[in-house]
Amino acid sequence: EAETPATACGFLDGGGEMAERIRTHDWSSTPLGLMEMWPLSLRTALSTLLNCPLPNHLLWGPQFISFYNDAYIPMLGTGPRLLGSPFPDTRRGIWSNIAPTVTRAYEGKAGCSKDHLVSVLRNGFTEKSWWSLSCSPLQDDSGAIGGVLCTMLETTEKVLNERRLRF
Repeated sequence: EAETPATACGFLDGGGEMAERIRTHDWSSTPLGLMEMWPLSLRTALSTLLNCPLPNHLLWGPQFISFYNDAYIPMLGTGPRLLGSPFPDTRRGIWSNIAPTVTRAYEGKAGCSKDHLVSVLRNGFTEKSWWSLSCSPLQDDSGAIGGVLCTMLETTEKVLNERRLRF
């Protein structure tokens, strides 16, 4: 039985601002196609991501199509919006730092990297911030790796305090 657009979006319930953006995004022009055709594994991962209080970014498929939750929005600052775009194409500076960790996760090996420097345009100017990243492989409906869940934790305060103590 084919899903209607309304039933295909049930996984977005309770997902905040980003759930609404996903609901209204034109997916037909992306490699994922219409939302009604998305695999159950992607919908389940998105439901989990959207309802998580920590900043999370989901990179789906070999192009690493971007999804993220409301808690991730401050990391973007006023910079580019990523929803539905290949992450490596839209965030080249960050990608060069995290590509090894994400790629390993896409090959099935979870990993993390700590205290990566990221310049973020927020509060009206570009700020240096530091983030730790955990990347976990996500299976698709066939059991192969379909995507990578990236959980972020801002560590700017910790990094700056460590520098002050050393100074």
